[in-house]
Amino acid sequence: MPTSNHSQIEKLKREYAQTFQELTFLRQMLKTEVDLEIDEADPGVHEREVATAVMEDLSRKLQEIENALRNLEKGHYGICEACGEPIDPERLEAIPEAAFCISCKMMVEKRQVRPAYGVWRD
Repeated sequence: MPTSNHSQIEKLKREYAQTFQELTFLRQMLKTEVDLEIDEADPGVHEREVATAVMEDLSRKLQEIENALRNLEKGHYGICEACGEPIDPERLEAIPEAAFCISCKMMVEKRQVRPAYGVWRD
């Protein structure tokens, strides 16, 4: 792996902090926009639904980053959770929390392969 564990840890921690900040902002935004007499045709309903979906994605990303940090501590970082092969360093540079190599990620997305640890993660 071209980068050191220390730099990967720092990168993951920065990514975690940014993601956490975005999630916190969205939660606050939704909390202040609650309207008990919501009209289904209200454009705000769609915006809240989109914000909720983004929050789910951000929460999942936080979990993936936490998993990547645990894997770094255990010495398993950069190893595909499905096939056990090394994940391309360029992929890890772009997506430091990646748990799968490109091939396995595509199969997992198509639900053609179950990760070795028995947990579906996207």
